[in-house]
Amino acid sequence: MMHHREVLGVILGGGRGTNMEPLTPYLDKPLIRLLGKPLIYYPTNNLVHLGLRTIYIISRDPTKVGNEVGRYFNNVSIERWAEG
Repeated sequence: MMHHREVLGVILGGGRGTNMEPLTPYLDKPLIRLLGKPLIYYPTNNLVHLGLRTIYIISRDPTKVGNEVGRYFNNVSIERWAEG
């Protein structure tokens, strides 16, 4: 008998990026753009390509980060959790 288990992804997308100033005075580290996409896009993309469809992103500003990631991945459930 085979059991089907869903695998969940978790991305730690927190941090103000104080070591990355002056890039981050008003922008959280996960939202810094690299090659036209926010940094949080790349680990999310890796999990999507592995077949994960539920991904939790833990962030200081989960709404902002989740909205940005949601622009790129329509068929993935992005769950947002605040740090703290």
